[in-house]
Amino acid sequence: MGDINRDLSICFSTKYLYGLKHNRVLCAIEDVISRESINSIQLTEKNCVVTVKEKNQRDRLITVGIKIRDRSVNFVEIDKQLTNVTIKDLPYELSDSFVTTQMSQFGQVVQGSIRRGVIKDTSIENGTRYLQLKNCVPILPNKISFGKHEIRLFADNNRTSCKFCNGTDDPSFKCRDKPQQLRKCYNCHQPGHISKDCLEEVVCNDCLLAGHIKRDCEKYQDDKTRREMGEYADEIIEGRRGQSQSFDESITPCDTGIEDILWAKSKTLMLGDQVLKQFGKFQP
Repeated sequence: MGDINRDLSICFSTKYLYGLKHNRVLCAIEDVISRESINSIQLTEKNCVVTVKEKNQRDRLITVGIKIRDRSVNFVEIDKQLTNVTIKDLPYELSDSFVTTQMSQFGQVVQGSIRRGVIKDTSIENGTRYLQLKNCVPILPNKISFGKHEIRLFADNNRTSCKFCNGTDDPSFKCRDKPQQLRKCYNCHQPGHISKDCLEEVVCNDCLLAGHIKRDCEKYQDDKTRREMGEYADEIIEGRRGQSQSFDESITPCDTGIEDILWAKSKTLMLGDQVLKQFGKFQP
């Protein structure tokens, strides 16, 4: 059997209209066109399909839409496949009209289909927008820029490609080609174990040399100084190294005869309350 012509049939999604009945749809449609203009109202598992008698009646329903339970409902032509698009990372301040204009490069944005996502049980937005496209391009990019703002796109109907295999039949998080992330130690930067189980010497995150952490790294401190101080950086670095050398020279062996103990020539000793409680008063 050849393809049937469904030019006079239009539909809308019933996803958020639980328990919808034919009479409720009929009453809503009668606010736009007459009852005599309607051939059929069908409630399927996911959609409501309405067939009218004349093309101008179909166009009026598509243009005006209807209201059910205080919700605006938009019709689309049943022969034109819709693509549901989710947009992530959009700034709150970007208007829906701006988003509609930008997304028009990928297809025809269904009038009134754009809506903003909110945190569950609140009216606080979460930065996600949803819209529908007719005649969508075969493949939507995963990331695009709206001016200086980079956003992410996700779509059904196999319109977005997987970033691992470039296929359109699986989402990235389910892809078989997704590389398995190995556990990596924060201490020595080697895979196969985590820092609490590490037996190796600590490795600096900045210079990747063993024996010190980043905040004690001389290279890191020098680079930070150069970024912050600009043309005066070299003088500051040289002065800092000179002070360090002077401090090392001020340390002498103590007179107790124990060679491996060193005391500074001048030293201020400070004891906290907890130390005093544990060891008693310090007697010079």
